[in-house]
Amino acid sequence: DEDDNSFGTTDLKSDKDIFTIKTQKAVSPDYEWILEYDENIQILDNSSLFKESSMNLFFTPTRNTLRHKSRLATGLEGQLNSYLRFQTSDKLANLRTTNGVDDIIENQDILVNDLGAPKWKAAQFIVNEVEFYETELQTLFDNKYKLVKLSDTKQGWILKASYNPNSNKIRLNILEKA
Repeated sequence: DEDDNSFGTTDLKSDKDIFTIKTQKAVSPDYEWILEYDENIQILDNSSLFKESSMNLFFTPTRNTLRHKSRLATGLEGQLNSYLRFQTSDKLANLRTTNGVDDIIENQDILVNDLGAPKWKAAQFIVNEVEFYETELQTLFDNKYKLVKLSDTKQGWILKASYNPNSNKIRLNILEKA
C-alpha cells in the first residue's frame, strides 16, 4: 500500500517495477517452494526494518557486491586504493546480517583492494588458425566452462571460436585467467 508508512518510508512507483524473492524447496511433506526468511542468513542486533519477517537477505546490495567481488576486482585493478561507495537513500537502513561466517553491514563503503584477487585478467589471447578437426568439436562443446590450458603459464576461457571445416583450422579468442 503506497500510503502505508509503518516502516518510516513511503513506497515509490519504482518499488513495484521488479520484485525478486529467495525461495527454497521444502523437504517435506509436499516439496513446495517456501519463502526464505532466516534459514541461511540471520539478522544481527534487530537491525531490520521488517524485524523477524525479513525476506531476500541474500540479495542485499552489499551481499550482491561481495558475491561478484572477483569480477569487480578485474575491472578495478588500477584503482586498488579507491572505494565502492554506497549512495544514501530515503530508505537507508543499518541492516546487519550474518551467514554464520561473515557479518555484513549494509551501506558500508568497500575498499577495492579488499575485493581480493580478480578471476581473470583484463586481457585476451587471440589464437589464430590452430589445427582442429570436427571430431574435436564435441570435446569443445562438452567443456562446460570453456576453460582451456595453452601452456603451463597461460590458460583462460574461450570467448569466441570460429571453425573452418575446409582447412580444419580454428581461431579462438580467450580471456586470460588470473
